[in-house]
Amino acid sequence: MATTTTWGIVYPVVGNTITPLATHFANQANSVDAALTNVSKSAGTPSVADAAARGVLFPSPVNGNSVYRLDTKAVEIYNGAAWLSYDNQAVAFTPTWSGVTVGNGISGGYYQRYGATAHAQMWFKLGSTSSITASIRVALPVAPVISSPVIGSAYFESVGTAVYHQPGVSFGSLHPILTSASSPHVELFAVNTGTTWSVFSSANGTQPVSWAANGGFTLDLTWKIA
Repeated sequence: MATTTTWGIVYPVVGNTITPLATHFANQANSVDAALTNVSKSAGTPSVADAAARGVLFPSPVNGNSVYRLDTKAVEIYNGAAWLSYDNQAVAFTPTWSGVTVGNGISGGYYQRYGATAHAQMWFKLGSTSSITASIRVALPVAPVISSPVIGSAYFESVGTAVYHQPGVSFGSLHPILTSASSPHVELFAVNTGTTWSVFSSANGTQPVSWAANGGFTLDLTWKIA
């Protein structure tokens, strides 16, 4: 009977009958392949090309398994229910705005995933052909998981801070709110102080300022993704 090593590699001993030889070599090759896979799992965080390759390496993952995804440049750790991503570098992206005509303005951003949360910074500077046409909204680069209840017909979650500057006019804060039950997005709100109690009003083409070239805003956001 063939013997196996600590790592599961099969090898014959004196007295074994090895027939057919091709089958024996195939079994031995498979045992070596399985042993190398086990070594890679126990020797740290193995690199995989993509999610499909991860599934081959870990067909039945357990809590604590980890891989490094070459396609996303992220470490992924299995938490017993799902693979959570941890970006080892900021990922550049171009924000998708609503109520904003970018024109020749400057729009950009970066995001990183930290397991169950994501963080992003994004900005927009108006150019001579840019304009704000309606309530300022932006899509998140990683889909959010909503934890707050729906109030009325939507939910409302504060997800960070934002500031605006219109040179020669004003400089102040805006409030980014994750909202809408049907299509999650972040909407910017300005504080309306013309009431007994300060209330939020959607930031748009005239609130909190009448926007013009060289004006703009930046957002710093953190939200739940798993």
